[in-house]
Amino acid sequence: MSAQLPATVRTLGWISFWADVSSELAYPILPLFIVGTLKAPTWTLGLMEGLAGFVIAALRLWSGIHSDRIGKRVPYIRWGYGISIFAKPLVGLAMNWPFVLVCRLADRVGKGIRTSSRDAMIAESVDASVSGRAYGYHRMMDTAGAFTGVCIGAALLWQFPTALRSILLLTAIPGLVALGITFLVKELPSHGGQESKSKLALDLKIPREVWPVLAVLGLFGIANSSDTYLLLFAGLKGVATYQIILLYALFNLIYAITSSPLGILSDRIGSGKVLFIGWLSFGLCYILISRSSAVALIPMFALYGLSTAATDGISKAFLVQNGKSVPKGTLIGAQFFVIGLTTLLGNVVAGVIWSKYSPETMLVFGGILSIASSIGLLALITRKPSADAPVGSTAS
Repeated sequence: MSAQLPATVRTLGWISFWADVSSELAYPILPLFIVGTLKAPTWTLGLMEGLAGFVIAALRLWSGIHSDRIGKRVPYIRWGYGISIFAKPLVGLAMNWPFVLVCRLADRVGKGIRTSSRDAMIAESVDASVSGRAYGYHRMMDTAGAFTGVCIGAALLWQFPTALRSILLLTAIPGLVALGITFLVKELPSHGGQESKSKLALDLKIPREVWPVLAVLGLFGIANSSDTYLLLFAGLKGVATYQIILLYALFNLIYAITSSPLGILSDRIGSGKVLFIGWLSFGLCYILISRSSAVALIPMFALYGLSTAATDGISKAFLVQNGKSVPKGTLIGAQFFVIGLTTLLGNVVAGVIWSKYSPETMLVFGGILSIASSIGLLALITRKPSADAPVGSTAS
């Protein structure tokens, strides 16, 4: 499957694999470290995720437009991974939650700088008609790294249940591997600033027909709150700490296994159709989780992994196929900016509903919004397409 893809896509996949080993080694235990070890109030989790989301949104837009303007992608990829790799392990040295916030924001600065250029490079490496395959492969590699990281974290936590700081410091090792691989990535000859240096400064030029696509992606962003809420919900249901990490590992395993096949399927039947099914199942999953017992969370986290695989990379392919006239860095940066802002809003709203009403109410709210997003998407993909921007079509 990967042999049919260019070397650039495969290399970027391996970078993401090792970077996610680093990230997910820490991610499931981060809430436990902040709330348990540092004794921070629960609302600080929402604050960190919200501010991190805003930083990512702004920098993804800036880096996407700016990489188009200067005609280079690799410096943003290399610097982005480098900043994150040195910021993550510092969390293990924290004595209070504000220091964790600073490290978390530095990590997100790195992610914001690199992501638009990386995803633009993926889009530029392949024809739009197989962008689902390319993004599906990348999500598979990314999530395989996440699964590996979570499993390593679970094993370490099971063997050394109090060694949270040491585990956080260990994130530097796979991170350095990811950074090393970035030096194998070369600029694409097709991206020399021909489309980017001519008229783009830092202004956002998105064709009118692309904005409805961004709007419906943004609506789903409100529904898609942080996974930390699901992990905390599992804890409320009586799931043990190491079992919570195993649930998260199951989510990542299903996500990794199904990402590439769903990407290929989206190229065959239309990315809009797969995305519609993904958002619909995502919403139903949230609602079902709100009613689940501890045991029932096992199949629910598996379904959550499947629905996420049908939404994440597929949404990028859907946007690329419907915004072919827009420079890729600008297009993907705009998507990340819109989704980043709406996800920030969604995390804040989710935290308020969780605190003021109940966790179950928050999950139902997110589920209903996701289903509403799928209905909006259905309206887009069933409308009469224009000649040059066929929404939901895979024609290149």
